[in-house]
Amino acid sequence: MSVDSFLHPRSKRYQHGDFSPEGYYRDSFDYQAARIAIESHASCAILLFEGIFLFRPELNSLWDFRIFVDISFETSLARALHRDGLRFGNVQTTREKYQRRYLPGQGIYFAEADPKSLADVIVHNDDLDNVTLSLTAP
Repeated sequence: MSVDSFLHPRSKRYQHGDFSPEGYYRDSFDYQAARIAIESHASCAILLFEGIFLFRPELNSLWDFRIFVDISFETSLARALHRDGLRFGNVQTTREKYQRRYLPGQGIYFAEADPKSLADVIVHNDDLDNVTLSLTAP
């Protein structure tokens, strides 16, 4: 499953403006609906759920094992421009969206949820030719 399946309507996601980091972090996903869907799969042997902001308080208690994929904001931006360069019309608008909304929104997440401290494993993924893993302390 993916958290992207639980996006709020665009009107809610962007109610604070196209470049609001708070709007990105607080308004993008319907965590209540995600929680209900996850809990409905509680009898599954394994449920793999992927996406951003998954260690938020609204969901964090649901996970038995947490994997955090760690990349720098610089790498995130470079990959976004490669992947989504024209997504918002042109490369400059995409860059602005990431620099003003998405990356600062992730900064809010790091400050409030501290996902690295909650992870069981951290995947260091800046260098695709040299991905490494760190086990965190129990």
